Order: sequence, then structure tokens, then C-alpha cells
Amino acid sequence: MGIGNLAENDGVDGRSRGYAFGLNQNINVDTNFLDQFMGWDAPEIAYLLFVFSGSVTAGAGGQALGRDFAKLFDNIDVRMSGGQVINAGGAVLRVNEIHEYGDKQTDPADVATSGTNASYEGILAVPFEFPKAPNEYKRDCRPSVKAMKALGLQITIRTPAALPTNWSTATGTVEVYARVKEARQRQANSFLTLLEYQVTQIEDFYPVSGSMRHATLTSRLTTTGYTSLTAATYSAFDSRSLGWEAGLHPRILRQYYRQGQVAIASNDEYLLASGAFGAIPIIAAQKDQRIGQMPMLDRLHLDLNAAAPSGGVLLASAIKDRPPAYSAYACGYQDVNQFAADLLARGQVRDGSDTPVAEFDPFLVTRFPVRIKAAG
Repeated sequence: MGIGNLAENDGVDGRSRGYAFGLNQNINVDTNFLDQFMGWDAPEIAYLLFVFSGSVTAGAGGQALGRDFAKLFDNIDVRMSGGQVINAGGAVLRVNEIHEYGDKQTDPADVATSGTNASYEGILAVPFEFPKAPNEYKRDCRPSVKAMKALGLQITIRTPAALPTNWSTATGTVEVYARVKEARQRQANSFLTLLEYQVTQIEDFYPVSGSMRHATLTSRLTTTGYTSLTAATYSAFDSRSLGWEAGLHPRILRQYYRQGQVAIASNDEYLLASGAFGAIPIIAAQKDQRIGQMPMLDRLHLDLNAAAPSGGVLLASAIKDRPPAYSAYACGYQDVNQFAADLLARGQVRDGSDTPVAEFDPFLVTRFPVRIKAAG
């Protein structure tokens, strides 16, 4: 690339090769497009983009809605040895994008009935650097390229068995982009995951096992839009995990969400003007949210006090305990035992005051970013 070993900057885009889009496929993305960053000191991913470009035709029954574009990614799975980073449907990850980006999240334009858009493009963003975080904490959840590659990074995209309602054809190419930043100083950042859990019961426990950035009740359908989560159906929630008052109305949860957004988009599934909400924020990420403020949950108890929505899922954005080998590779170590020894002796927790690891809560060390001071 001829760029050299950059200092912290706005980042450089890595781009996978293109894969022809077709229904009912498993696309195993070749991650060698990230090899160009392996010579950097501390390359980290600020966000991933999943891109479809080509042409779309709508049927005679109505428009092919841009709101449904993300359903071209039936499931996105990003994993490595010791941990799964993403396992969720495109429609669910679109709601995550809305949650993180607010009015900066956009959908492709609708395609007119019986019309073709010959230059159709849709981009689904998965951020690990959050616009709502203060600058000194934007790095906290960026994954390490070196650690993920060392642990056998795999990116798999599953396409749907059928197109969404009114989508007649979709022909084109799927690509993955990674915005990579050189952080210079090696550290093991928080291990953020985006996982979905099926919601099939009125009341259930969901195995979060982490510190929750946000959690959302939504749905994944192959038809148009999302299941309508209206107040007429869902008007009283209970959660023993979160200590809510009995029969909490989702309007209160939406208000917490609204307060945490810089600006609200017209396509925001949490606050659609029509009231046919596509999502309910069970836990909302607030402005300037820090790791120590996130609810620590083994299991999330949720009682909907109504039948589970059609195609219902819970999206959990949670910081989990880092795999030991991931921490070691991120900090430049090949020997996990040596890393553990140095971490205890010279490690710092990046909690805003660089607390020595030896003085920090041992149950939280694996959730906060950590760095090892130079010897001497």
C-alpha cells in the first residue's frame, strides 16, 4: 500500500474480494485482506461494513423497501478460536446500527414497483468505535487485527433462502470492508460481542454472561419490515435482573433511549412515527457510557407479559471476558503464561486513571482494556 506504519489517524480501509450474491449461500470471506495491516504496531478495527452492490427489481405488488436491504444478510458470523464476536441476522444488526449511529444511519432508497435500480448499493455497518463515546474511550472496544488473525479469524455470511416481500430480483456482489486504525500502543481492548437470542417464550432467561452495552427486543423476518411491537400488545415488562418496577411500560425504556441519542432518524425502529415500532430498547447505551456503568449480567430475565413476537429475537451488545490468548496476542506476546505474569507485575487497567492490575478488581480485569508498561 505504500502507507507505512501510521500513527493514530482516521484509519485505512481494507477491502475483501467480491463474492457473487445468490440465495441460500454460505459465503466464507477470505480474511487475507487484513494481512496488509499486520506490519503495524497495533492495528484495530473501528467498524466493519457489509456491502451489497448490483441491481434490484421490485415486483408488481409494491416497492422493494430500503428498510429491508439488510435482510440480504440472513446471518453474519464473525468468530475466532476462543470467542464469537458477531452472530446475528442483518435485520437485527441494522437495528444495532440505528442504536449506535442515530440519524447518521441510512437505508438505501426504495425501488419503485416493477422498476429496476441498475446501480443499487446497500451498506450495513457494525461499529466497534462508538460515536457516543468520549474521545478518550473510543478505542475501548476496537478488536485487535493481530489477535483475531492469530486465533484463526473467520467471517461467514449466510444469504436468505428467499428475498423479502416485493423484492423480485437482487443481483450483485457482496464485499466486506474493515476500517483499521493504528493505535500505536499495544493493549488488549474490551471484547465486545453482538449476539442474538431467540425469543419464543413470554418469560425467559437469556445467557448474556457479560457487561451489557445495550439490549434490544426486535425480530428477524424474511417478509417486509419487523414485527410491530406496539404499546397495544407490549405495555408491561418485568425484569428481575434489572430491578425494574413491576409492569414497566416500554415508553419509559424508549425515553431512556431517546435521552441517549444525539439525534433521531426518521427510520429509527425504536421511535417510528407510525407507532409500529420494530424494536424496544431493553437496555439503552447512554451518551458517554463507560464500562463500569454497564449492567453486569450472567442471565437477563425478561417477562414480556404478552405472547412472544413473531420471529422475536433479543440482540445483546455485551462485553465478555477476553480469551487469555486474545489478550496476549493483542499486547504482542506469543506466550500466554508470560503475558499473565507481566500483566500482574506491570499491567495497567485503562479505566481513566491507569490503575495497576494488581490493585484492580480481579473479576473485571478481563473486561476493561489493559496495557503493560515497559520494564524499568
